[in-house]
Amino acid sequence: MSTIPRLGIRAAVCGAILSFAAIQPADATIIFTTGNQQYTNVNIAADVNALSIIGDIGNTGVTMTFESMIGPDGATQVTMHGQHGVAFVESYLDSLPGATHTGFTGLSLVPQAGYGFTGGDFALDLLNGLDISTAAVMFTGVDQFGNSTQQTLALDLNGQSQYNFYTLNGELVTRIDMLVDTAQPLQDIKQVSLGVAPITVPEPATLALLGIGLAGLWLGRRKRAS
Repeated sequence: MSTIPRLGIRAAVCGAILSFAAIQPADATIIFTTGNQQYTNVNIAADVNALSIIGDIGNTGVTMTFESMIGPDGATQVTMHGQHGVAFVESYLDSLPGATHTGFTGLSLVPQAGYGFTGGDFALDLLNGLDISTAAVMFTGVDQFGNSTQQTLALDLNGQSQYNFYTLNGELVTRIDMLVDTAQPLQDIKQVSLGVAPITVPEPATLALLGIGLAGLWLGRRKRAS
Protein backbone atom coordinates (compact mmCIF):
# COMPACT_ATOMS: atom_id res chain seq x y z
CA MET A 1 0.00 0.00 0.00
CA SER A 2 1.31 3.45 -0.95
CA THR A 3 2.24 5.88 1.80
CA ILE A 4 0.43 8.70 0.00
CA PRO A 5 -3.08 7.52 0.92
CA ARG A 6 -1.93 7.12 4.50
CA LEU A 7 -0.60 10.66 4.54
CA GLY A 8 -3.84 11.92 3.03
CA ILE A 9 -5.94 10.18 5.66
CA ARG A 10 -3.68 11.39 8.45
CA ALA A 11 -3.89 14.95 7.18
CA ALA A 12 -7.67 14.70 6.98
CA VAL A 13 -7.98 13.36 10.50
CA CYS A 14 -5.59 15.92 11.96
CA GLY A 15 -7.26 18.76 10.10
CA ALA A 16 -10.72 17.69 11.20
CA ILE A 17 -9.68 17.27 14.84
CA LEU A 18 -7.91 20.63 14.97
CA SER A 19 -10.76 22.40 13.23
CA PHE A 20 -13.40 20.92 15.51
CA ALA A 21 -11.36 21.76 18.60
CA ALA A 22 -10.92 25.34 17.45
CA ILE A 23 -14.62 25.80 16.67
CA GLN A 24 -16.33 24.15 19.65
CA PRO A 25 -15.37 23.80 23.35
CA ALA A 26 -15.10 20.24 24.58
CA ASP A 27 -17.25 20.81 27.63
CA ALA A 28 -19.59 23.80 27.52
CA THR A 29 -21.21 24.61 30.87
CA ILE A 30 -23.47 27.43 32.01
CA ILE A 31 -23.60 28.00 35.75
CA PHE A 32 -26.67 29.42 37.50
CA THR A 33 -26.36 30.58 41.08
CA THR A 34 -27.99 32.83 43.67
CA GLY A 35 -26.78 36.29 44.66
CA ASN A 36 -26.18 39.61 42.96
CA GLN A 37 -23.56 40.21 40.26
CA GLN A 38 -24.08 43.51 38.46
CA TYR A 39 -23.69 43.74 34.67
CA THR A 40 -25.16 46.35 32.30
CA ASN A 41 -28.75 47.33 33.15
CA VAL A 42 -31.50 46.42 30.71
CA ASN A 43 -33.96 49.25 30.03
CA ILE A 44 -37.38 49.26 28.39
CA ALA A 45 -37.95 52.41 26.31
CA ALA A 46 -41.67 52.82 27.08
CA ASP A 47 -44.54 50.99 28.75
CA VAL A 48 -45.58 48.18 26.43
CA ASN A 49 -48.02 45.26 26.33
CA ALA A 50 -46.98 42.51 23.91
CA LEU A 51 -46.13 38.82 23.50
CA SER A 52 -42.46 39.79 23.25
CA ILE A 53 -40.76 42.85 24.73
CA ILE A 54 -37.41 44.31 23.67
CA GLY A 55 -35.02 45.80 26.20
CA ASP A 56 -31.90 47.87 25.53
CA ILE A 57 -28.71 46.57 27.16
CA GLY A 58 -27.50 49.91 28.48
CA ASN A 59 -25.83 52.04 25.80
CA THR A 60 -24.21 49.07 24.06
CA GLY A 61 -26.49 49.38 21.02
CA VAL A 62 -27.48 45.74 21.56
CA THR A 63 -30.92 44.55 22.64
CA MET A 64 -32.46 41.50 24.26
CA THR A 65 -36.00 40.12 24.20
CA PHE A 66 -38.35 38.85 26.89
CA GLU A 67 -40.48 36.22 25.20
CA SER A 68 -42.66 33.12 25.62
CA MET A 69 -44.24 34.05 28.95
CA ILE A 70 -46.37 31.08 30.01
CA GLY A 71 -49.41 31.67 32.18
CA PRO A 72 -50.36 30.01 35.47
CA ASP A 73 -51.82 26.98 33.65
CA GLY A 74 -48.31 26.02 32.53
CA ALA A 75 -49.30 25.84 28.86
CA THR A 76 -50.78 29.08 27.47
CA GLN A 77 -48.59 31.93 26.24
CA VAL A 78 -49.76 35.23 27.69
CA THR A 79 -49.29 38.91 26.88
CA MET A 80 -46.65 40.64 28.97
CA HIS A 81 -46.49 44.12 30.42
CA GLY A 82 -43.10 45.82 30.34
CA GLN A 83 -42.64 48.87 32.53
CA HIS A 84 -40.72 51.87 31.24
CA GLY A 85 -37.25 52.22 32.73
CA VAL A 86 -35.06 49.57 34.34
CA ALA A 87 -36.53 46.29 33.13
CA PHE A 88 -39.66 45.14 34.96
CA VAL A 89 -41.88 42.54 33.28
CA GLU A 90 -45.06 40.83 34.45
CA SER A 91 -48.25 39.40 32.98
CA TYR A 92 -50.38 42.08 31.32
CA LEU A 93 -53.47 40.92 33.23
CA ASP A 94 -51.59 41.39 36.49
CA SER A 95 -50.77 44.99 35.55
CA LEU A 96 -54.41 46.07 35.31
CA PRO A 97 -55.78 48.23 38.16
CA GLY A 98 -57.36 46.12 40.88
CA ALA A 99 -56.29 42.87 39.23
CA THR A 100 -56.00 39.68 41.25
CA HIS A 101 -52.50 38.57 40.35
CA THR A 102 -52.21 35.09 38.83
CA GLY A 103 -48.54 35.22 37.81
CA PHE A 104 -46.66 33.22 35.22
CA THR A 105 -44.79 29.90 35.13
CA GLY A 106 -42.34 30.31 32.28
CA LEU A 107 -40.27 32.98 30.55
CA SER A 108 -37.33 33.20 28.13
CA LEU A 109 -34.54 35.75 27.67
CA VAL A 110 -32.97 35.95 24.20
CA PRO A 111 -30.12 38.19 22.98
CA GLN A 112 -30.20 40.14 19.72
CA ALA A 113 -29.38 37.97 16.70
CA GLY A 114 -25.62 37.61 16.23
CA TYR A 115 -24.89 38.21 19.92
CA GLY A 116 -24.75 36.17 23.10
CA PHE A 117 -24.83 36.82 26.82
CA THR A 118 -21.48 36.57 28.59
CA GLY A 119 -23.30 36.57 31.93
CA GLY A 120 -26.33 38.05 33.59
CA ASP A 121 -28.27 38.86 36.72
CA PHE A 122 -31.98 39.28 37.52
CA ALA A 123 -34.52 39.07 40.32
CA LEU A 124 -37.64 36.89 40.41
CA ASP A 125 -40.57 37.41 42.77
CA LEU A 126 -42.73 34.48 43.81
CA LEU A 127 -46.45 35.25 43.69
CA ASN A 128 -47.50 36.57 47.09
CA GLY A 129 -49.78 34.64 49.42
CA LEU A 130 -48.85 31.12 48.35
CA ASP A 131 -49.27 28.51 51.06
CA ILE A 132 -46.31 26.30 50.18
CA SER A 133 -43.25 25.11 52.06
CA THR A 134 -40.81 24.92 49.16
CA ALA A 135 -40.51 26.50 45.75
CA ALA A 136 -37.92 26.21 43.00
CA VAL A 137 -37.17 27.48 39.51
CA MET A 138 -35.52 25.40 36.78
CA PHE A 139 -33.16 27.29 34.48
CA THR A 140 -32.05 26.07 31.05
CA GLY A 141 -29.26 27.84 29.21
CA VAL A 142 -28.22 27.27 25.60
CA ASP A 143 -24.90 28.44 24.13
CA GLN A 144 -23.95 29.35 20.55
CA PHE A 145 -22.94 25.75 19.82
CA GLY A 146 -26.34 24.34 20.81
CA ASN A 147 -25.07 22.88 24.09
CA SER A 148 -27.55 23.23 26.97
CA THR A 149 -27.30 23.17 30.75
CA GLN A 150 -30.12 22.77 33.28
CA GLN A 151 -30.01 23.74 36.93
CA THR A 152 -32.71 24.04 39.61
CA LEU A 153 -32.46 26.60 42.42
CA ALA A 154 -34.71 27.44 45.35
CA LEU A 155 -37.05 30.43 45.40
CA ASP A 156 -37.32 32.63 48.47
CA LEU A 157 -40.89 32.24 49.80
CA ASN A 158 -40.79 35.68 51.41
CA GLY A 159 -40.16 37.73 48.29
CA GLN A 160 -37.41 38.57 45.86
CA SER A 161 -34.87 35.98 44.74
CA GLN A 162 -31.70 37.20 43.02
CA TYR A 163 -29.98 34.96 40.46
CA ASN A 164 -27.02 35.23 38.14
CA PHE A 165 -25.40 33.09 35.47
CA TYR A 166 -22.03 32.79 33.75
CA THR A 167 -20.11 30.28 31.64
CA LEU A 168 -17.05 28.22 32.49
CA ASN A 169 -15.35 28.16 29.09
CA GLY A 170 -16.18 31.57 27.66
CA GLU A 171 -19.21 30.38 25.70
CA LEU A 172 -21.92 32.87 24.76
CA VAL A 173 -25.44 32.18 25.97
CA THR A 174 -28.06 32.45 23.23
CA ARG A 175 -31.14 31.61 25.31
CA ILE A 176 -32.21 31.44 28.95
CA ASP A 177 -35.44 29.61 29.82
CA MET A 178 -36.94 29.63 33.31
CA LEU A 179 -39.75 27.36 34.46
CA VAL A 180 -41.64 26.85 37.74
CA ASP A 181 -44.39 24.50 38.86
CA THR A 182 -47.98 25.63 38.27
CA ALA A 183 -48.49 25.61 42.05
CA GLN A 184 -45.61 28.09 42.44
CA PRO A 185 -46.13 30.89 39.85
CA LEU A 186 -43.85 33.90 39.63
CA GLN A 187 -45.13 37.44 39.93
CA ASP A 188 -42.47 39.35 37.99
CA ILE A 189 -38.88 39.59 36.78
CA LYS A 190 -36.89 42.78 37.38
CA GLN A 191 -33.44 44.31 37.90
CA VAL A 192 -32.18 42.56 34.77
CA SER A 193 -28.56 43.26 33.88
CA LEU A 194 -26.55 41.49 31.20
CA GLY A 195 -23.12 41.22 29.64
CA VAL A 196 -23.14 40.78 25.87
CA ALA A 197 -20.66 40.07 23.06
CA PRO A 198 -20.84 39.32 19.31
CA ILE A 199 -20.79 35.73 18.15
CA THR A 200 -17.75 35.37 15.90
CA VAL A 201 -17.36 33.08 12.90
CA PRO A 202 -14.40 30.66 12.69
CA GLU A 203 -11.13 32.44 11.94
CA PRO A 204 -9.52 31.99 8.49
CA ALA A 205 -6.78 29.84 10.02
CA THR A 206 -9.41 27.47 11.37
CA LEU A 207 -11.09 27.21 7.98
CA ALA A 208 -7.68 26.60 6.39
CA LEU A 209 -7.08 23.64 8.69
CA LEU A 210 -10.40 22.16 7.67
CA GLY A 211 -9.55 22.70 4.00
CA ILE A 212 -6.19 20.96 4.40
CA GLY A 213 -7.87 18.02 6.04
CA LEU A 214 -10.48 17.66 3.32
CA ALA A 215 -7.87 18.06 0.58
CA GLY A 216 -5.73 15.37 2.17
CA LEU A 217 -8.66 12.98 2.36
CA TRP A 218 -9.52 13.62 -1.30
CA LEU A 219 -5.91 13.05 -2.37
CA GLY A 220 -5.71 9.81 -0.44
CA ARG A 221 -8.87 8.47 -2.02
CA ARG A 222 -7.73 9.52 -5.51
CA LYS A 223 -4.37 7.76 -5.18
CA ARG A 224 -6.04 4.65 -3.81
CA ALA A 225 -8.46 4.57 -6.75
CA SER A 226 -5.59 4.81 -9.26
